[in-house]
Amino acid sequence: MADILPAQITRGATLRGNEYGWTVSSFPGALASAEASGYACLGGQFQFRLEDGSTCEMYWLDADSEDRMPRESWADYSRRSCLEVLQGFRRLIQNTDFTKEAAGWFLQIDPSKALVFVAYFVTEADLTHIGTALREAIDEGDASGIAKGNVFDRVRNQLKLSQQPR
Repeated sequence: MADILPAQITRGATLRGNEYGWTVSSFPGALASAEASGYACLGGQFQFRLEDGSTCEMYWLDADSEDRMPRESWADYSRRSCLEVLQGFRRLIQNTDFTKEAAGWFLQIDPSKALVFVAYFVTEADLTHIGTALREAIDEGDASGIAKGNVFDRVRNQLKLSQQPR
């Protein structure tokens, strides 16, 4: 994935570790800039980022895009993925009580200051690399004989990969 995103996409974001987190108000603009710059958005989730450097990740509050379809152009996928994530993001903003979520952490969290949306943007080359690395890892695991019972065939099926290792 893109380790360093263009400035127009990261506007309103903070970088913690290797993850960018956008304020609620700046994330829609980041999606628009990403699409205009040829990036797709795989999705993301909400986090509370505290001043002491700790993170409270709410993985259950996620907005993801569907996989790229066969023969879908990159421009179409970029547009669709950003739209799908935006729709999910807006739905979560509308339907989630972040004050209640903050209270569940048993910490002093001010959602108006600590809430960010962490998202993952990729170029076409990034996505190709991810797919190749995933296929190689699956094939290596299959060849190792470590798992019995066609586990890797089920993984290939779930991910819609060819059934035969390379």
